[in-house]
Formats: sequence, C-alpha cells, structure tokens
Amino acid sequence: MPGPTSVLLAALSSAFWLGFGLGSGIGLVYGLASYAANRFAMRQNQRLFMLIVIGGMLVRMLAALALVAFVLLVLPVDQVSFIGSFFVVFVIGLIGEIWSVARHLTSIGEEK
Repeated sequence: MPGPTSVLLAALSSAFWLGFGLGSGIGLVYGLASYAANRFAMRQNQRLFMLIVIGGMLVRMLAALALVAFVLLVLPVDQVSFIGSFFVVFVIGLIGEIWSVARHLTSIGEEK
C-alpha cells in the first residue's frame, strides 16, 4: 500500500497537471463558445434564435466529445484529473448557458 508521500507526489505529476489543464481548457472553450453563440442568437428572431442555440449546442458537444476522446486516447494525461476538471468546468458553463437562454426566453414572453 502506497504511503501518503507517494500518493501526493503522484498527484503532483506532470500527467496530473496536463490532464487538469486540458480538461479545464476544453471546458472553458466550450463555455466561451456557448456564450458567444448565445449572444449572437439573442440578436436574431425567435425561430432563428432556437436554431442557433440548439444547433450550436449540438456542434459544440460533438466537438467537445471528439476532443475529450482524442486527449484520452492519444495524450499522456491523468484520466481522473482530466475528466474531473472537464466535467466541473463544463457543468458550470452549461448552467450559465441554460440560465442565459431561460432568461432570454422569459424576456421575450414578457414583451408580448
């Protein structure tokens, strides 16, 4: 059984930080792309708004899935730190995206 020192050293390895950085980075890029697409969509009519939001989400999710698969299959990352950091940042961005879209749709409903 490994001691606490060896566990700490393993956690601070370059594979850990590479996984943490790439996971956080991919999640952050997803969130920023979501923000940009939604800001653009909010300036369009309601039909086009929904097309941009849903279509953009599909494209972003497929791109994120492809990047996650590439990183896990090709790069020497710590899988736990990569998936964990990606998931946390992705969920925060997704919550922001849902909040933003809901707020916009509510404002449209109040204008009518």
